[in-house]
Amino acid sequence: CTANSGCSSRVAQAELYDPATGIWSFTGLMVTGRDVHTATLLSNGKVLVTGGYGDTAQLASAELYDPATGEWTSTRSMSTARVVHAAVLLPNGKVLVAGRYDVATAELYDPTTGTWTSTGSMTTVRHHIQDVAVLLGTGQVLVVGGTDSSGGNALASAELYQPSQGPTVSINAVPARVVRGGTTTVSWNATNVDFCTITRNGIPWQPTLPADASNVVSGFASDTINSQTVYIITCTNNAGASVTATQIVNVPPIFGEF
Repeated sequence: CTANSGCSSRVAQAELYDPATGIWSFTGLMVTGRDVHTATLLSNGKVLVTGGYGDTAQLASAELYDPATGEWTSTRSMSTARVVHAAVLLPNGKVLVAGRYDVATAELYDPTTGTWTSTGSMTTVRHHIQDVAVLLGTGQVLVVGGTDSSGGNALASAELYQPSQGPTVSINAVPARVVRGGTTTVSWNATNVDFCTITRNGIPWQPTLPADASNVVSGFASDTINSQTVYIITCTNNAGASVTATQIVNVPPIFGEF
């Protein structure tokens, strides 16, 4: 075997272990025989297998095991062939894979679409990191050690991966029930966004609100209420993701009013 080519006779067999009986049993064969790959349990109960050595070369391919059927199916391939790399399930359900003996790149697998997208590269080329990438309680991923591109020098360094956060937004009115002609104070807060817009009963109410250096939009304004009023805030980030939130201010009917 070499760093760039595989050995012959990679097995595609898979087995299931039953803790209740202590017995192993065969299940469906993988699409591709491989070793030194990763296997990651997904939030949907399936298992994602990525990379490794095939019979003749390193693999970029990936496949899914469905325990409900005992069958393996191919999914989209990674952008880079990877062996003895890291794979970590993130809190958002995506899988981070990173590393290989000569690359620091990383990518994300989205089980809902079956697609891969590039993400930030590691600061250091790391090999043999299949057991040294850990999801922290903060949602970050800690990668420790591994070997350098030669494969012969152990690394003592460590680094953190920070998953990108999706946009969030809220809008509130105090009070949310106002007598006709009364006033309410509307406040809003959005994170991980680039700008927001606010409408009042379908008509723009505030000018476009740009985010600050921390990608936060927040503020408040008073408004006079004469009838039920609906405020909708829509915020967008530079990835094109958008979120909305709604606040309704009601006006109690006057006695005898129909």
